Amino acid sequence: MQHGKALLATALLLSVNTITAQATVTAVDNGLGIYESGTNVTWTSDANLLGTLETNQGYTSVINAIIQANNRVVQTINGTHDLVDADFNVNGTADWWGAQAFVGYLNSIVYGNSDQWVLPTNTVTLYGQAYNATPSGISSSILVANRSDSGYWSSTVSNYSFYPNSAWAFTGWFNSQSYATMDHQYLVWAISPGVVAAPVPVPAAIWLFSSVLLGIGLIGKRRAA
Repeated sequence: MQHGKALLATALLLSVNTITAQATVTAVDNGLGIYESGTNVTWTSDANLLGTLETNQGYTSVINAIIQANNRVVQTINGTHDLVDADFNVNGTADWWGAQAFVGYLNSIVYGNSDQWVLPTNTVTLYGQAYNATPSGISSSILVANRSDSGYWSSTVSNYSFYPNSAWAFTGWFNSQSYATMDHQYLVWAISPGVVAAPVPVPAAIWLFSSVLLGIGLIGKRRAA
């Protein structure tokens, strides 16, 4: 029934902007993210990261960790939603509350050295930019894993009174945006503002130099004693 509503809502599609020719796409954070200069955001390089984690770490383990990381609730403009297993599915999809909980989980573990992960808003048409062919080629690039033509949630809640408890999503099949009830199951693709960078390792020479200084200091203290 909800799927039927989502399809019906495609009558109100928003146009999707393409990335400008000047935009570039580069892998960052040791391949965990992809940075898009046109919108100045970093995407997770896995377009179905939740599904991948479920496969690699076990569905129950991952979902329990997500629920616990959010203290079992998600705050929304409509109040508090109590998280339950039914907010998630085994293929990496989640309802809107589950999607919000997943980005909260990514922040709790500082995934990819960022605690600023969010769902994109529908106003900047980020999902469309990630799908459209570009000179740098996110849509055809090997930098992106598990990209799907199914729907992806945005963080933007619908303000249509005749369609309450709904939010906007991007659908790859139509390369457009539409809204669906929040209990619909869509994929989750998170972004973080700016460039997400891996920690810069301290060169071995600096560690060695620091060790030598520490040793000299200890010797000096012993002599003084």
